Amino acid sequence: MSYFDNITPKAALQSLGLQKRDDTLFAMEMVLPVLSAFGLGVGIGVGVGLLLAPKSGRELRDDLAAKAGQLRDDLSQRAEKIQSNVKKSLPAKPIAKGYEAEDH
Repeated sequence: MSYFDNITPKAALQSLGLQKRDDTLFAMEMVLPVLSAFGLGVGIGVGVGLLLAPKSGRELRDDLAAKAGQLRDDLSQRAEKIQSNVKKSLPAKPIAKGYEAEDH
């Protein structure tokens, strides 16, 4: 049995003044700055795109307002459809507590 058989990876790293890396912390340290830089780049790109758009500010604002209105209407219609589907899937009359619904 040699001296090196008793050395664990943790002990070896500690003897060198190092420690095992926590992968979760490392991922957050790497991902957060990358996502922040990406978000900043997107924001700058949108801003530059708006400044260099071939439309006037008035036309652009009108187009954005129209698109926002269409989006609102679409979301409202989808919400109504989901609400209708949920209502259809519920039983016609409530099931009393402690009793199971009858299978038909």
